[in-house]
Amino acid sequence: MHGSRRKRVWGPAWKQCGSLAVARTPERMVQLKRTAAVARAYGVDCDLLSPAEAGRLYPIMVTDDLRGAVWLPGDGKANPTDLTVALAKGARNAGARIIEGVRVDKAIHEISGAGRRIAGLQWRDKQGETGSITAETVVLCGGQWSRALGRETRRRRAAVLL
Repeated sequence: MHGSRRKRVWGPAWKQCGSLAVARTPERMVQLKRTAAVARAYGVDCDLLSPAEAGRLYPIMVTDDLRGAVWLPGDGKANPTDLTVALAKGARNAGARIIEGVRVDKAIHEISGAGRRIAGLQWRDKQGETGSITAETVVLCGGQWSRALGRETRRRRAAVLL
């Protein structure tokens, strides 16, 4: 196995603790091997493990029905709230304007020789006030409403999806 098994914490939003994916069927093991191959192709530290090795990493796991596992020591978990705040801070520091507490009513489209693009948004707040914002890049951050909001823009894909 490669890499350190030490847990690292990078700020409040990210904790590097690794991830373990297990396979109980031969088909799932093939899928995990493919995942590992892709990870390695991108330079991601990744180990194929036997059931016994997986059991040593996670001792309370029953391993007698496993075919194998994949360990990604660089994986981790993020606190969604802290991560969102950090991303928003970085965006603001880079000049982005974030408007909170509003509902997007409609996308403002711009048509040029290069095609059609979203150039801004019209919005309204709970008190009924409305406004619009133009931008070179519109980031769709609608959470569970992103799909519906994307449909409202009449485009199959947003420029950036978070």
